[in-house]
Amino acid sequence: MVCIQESPAFRHGEYVNIPQFIIMGGLFFCSQFLMVFISNTMILDFISIGGLLTIILSLNMIGISIVSIVNILPALVIIFPISYLFSFIFL
Repeated sequence: MVCIQESPAFRHGEYVNIPQFIIMGGLFFCSQFLMVFISNTMILDFISIGGLLTIILSLNMIGISIVSIVNILPALVIIFPISYLFSFIFL
């Protein structure tokens, strides 16, 4: 990250750290309130979606498949309500 921020093409790189710190700090402190609503099953589903995204990304890197990862990223957000609904259906 230091090399990118100090390059001439990225002149205002030192100012990126301030909003990044604010956003990441806000997410960190909000996560404590959200953990009340997230079960262990939801965390396991989130981890499994992350593993699936990693496999798809590696297949894209070696040229086996051509799938845009950006189109699959909403699965990281959608997995929480889907997991919540499935917990009522299958338990």
